[in-house]
Amino acid sequence: MNDKTLVQTDKDNKPARILTPEEIKQVLLSYQFEISPLGILKSARKLMQESDSATGKEKEVIQAQLEEKLKEGLAIVALDKHHLIAEALDRDKYRTLVIEIADQLIAEYACKTTSEKMLAETASWAYCRMLEYSSRLNGLINIEYLSNQKNGYYSMLSKEVDRCNRQYLAAIHTLRQVKQPKIAVTFRAHNAFVAQNQQINTPQGKPPTEKNDAGQ
Repeated sequence: MNDKTLVQTDKDNKPARILTPEEIKQVLLSYQFEISPLGILKSARKLMQESDSATGKEKEVIQAQLEEKLKEGLAIVALDKHHLIAEALDRDKYRTLVIEIADQLIAEYACKTTSEKMLAETASWAYCRMLEYSSRLNGLINIEYLSNQKNGYYSMLSKEVDRCNRQYLAAIHTLRQVKQPKIAVTFRAHNAFVAQNQQINTPQGKPPTEKNDAGQ
């Protein structure tokens, strides 16, 4: 209780705090929800400590609870494990591929920040989605009969292939821009005016004088 917190007494003459809206907001911000990363980690740590001191049937129950809690916390390391982006794909082979591509892009562009890793994941996901839609499109072409449903599905798959290709190129282009080193430009001139990629330098010193026919 700080000095600025108002205090009043209840019916038993016991002191009670009167928190301001801002103080209540700070209390809410400090509260750890069950789905918050820090809340999950604290719960997992507590279960680990209990498991170390437990024995027999009690230890088995705590370890089962700990395993479930660790599964909940897997999302915390999703940018490093890429399992959530992999679950967004349909077939297992593409899930394995998207994890491998994401790891290779992170290594290729030396991704360190969260935004850089997200761009690498987006590029890998878009590329694998393009492969997935292309595979379905190829299977549809091999069907000999024609129908309105087939034509509509074919049109949708074609658009999705193009969309995934654009998403991939946009993510890679943005990642390259983010990782591009900054260029330092230094101007050394007495007078320089730069606009629209043009530079005009004004020479210094006295202008040359013209001599007349008499040499003067």
